[in-house]
Amino acid sequence: MDQQMSHFENTAADKSAAGFTYQDFVYVYNLLQLEPEQELGIEVYDDLHKFTCEGLTLIQVKHSIGEGNLTDRDIDLWKTLYNWHMSIDEIPIAKDLTLVIYTNKNLGTQEFIRLFQNPSKNKAKIHSKAKEILKDLEAKDLEKNHSAKEAGKEKPSENPILKYVRAIAEANKESIY
Repeated sequence: MDQQMSHFENTAADKSAAGFTYQDFVYVYNLLQLEPEQELGIEVYDDLHKFTCEGLTLIQVKHSIGEGNLTDRDIDLWKTLYNWHMSIDEIPIAKDLTLVIYTNKNLGTQEFIRLFQNPSKNKAKIHSKAKEILKDLEAKDLEKNHSAKEAGKEKPSENPILKYVRAIAEANKESIY
């Protein structure tokens, strides 16, 4: 019997296919820029990684369907930061470690996003801003819970981004830097 895919399944497949195609594009782009003695890998330490004599670069590739901006509330950004933070002990020791996000989104104008344009210089400000974002998100979740309670409704689920923001904001400076 021939089964047709539901709209949801088609949409999910389209998103997945677009994401993998974008990852392949980023891979080929980086492959064309490789110099002798450099290595490029896929799906080992991250979506992509590049070994050079200077160190290791982890590359996370994020593709979104439709237009949008990369903002300080983007769950893909926070998941990426979280995953890098959680896996830092599992990646090879390198003289220099560089973390790169490739995205088809435009960069948002929030201070947090702008700070990433020079992360080495701004690492203390980035960590401080993550703490501010955590406070704001927790306050909004608290308000949402309070409103639901007053209305006699069930407690809403926690904002899914909070797990990732909390891990970064509450991490010690050394592990974040």
